[in-house]
Amino acid sequence: MFVTISRLNGRVLSVAGGRVRVDFNHPLAGKMIEYEVEIKNQITDMKEKIDAILNFYLKLKEGDVIITIDKETAEINIKVETNKLIKKTVADTIKKWVSEIKKVRFVDEY
Repeated sequence: MFVTISRLNGRVLSVAGGRVRVDFNHPLAGKMIEYEVEIKNQITDMKEKIDAILNFYLKLKEGDVIITIDKETAEINIKVETNKLIKKTVADTIKKWVSEIKKVRFVDEY
């Protein structure tokens, strides 16, 4: 039997002695899953890679960010207020996946 408790779906495993044991794992947990993946597009341009990373973490609108690349440095001007921790995560991701970039600089304008 399946139940919903505090907006979590679970499966009743056993009922004994006034105790109910519920499994809240996903029904596919522990099972082998096979996927077929089709690559639609490969991003090769550095600016596009950085833009894709920014959109993944920040969901920015068109015109909210200006990206400038100078040798091994990416300068990112985000026109909306952004959390410092997110900026660090974005910078680390850019340095990891855009191998040409060694330094990321954020510019804040008010």
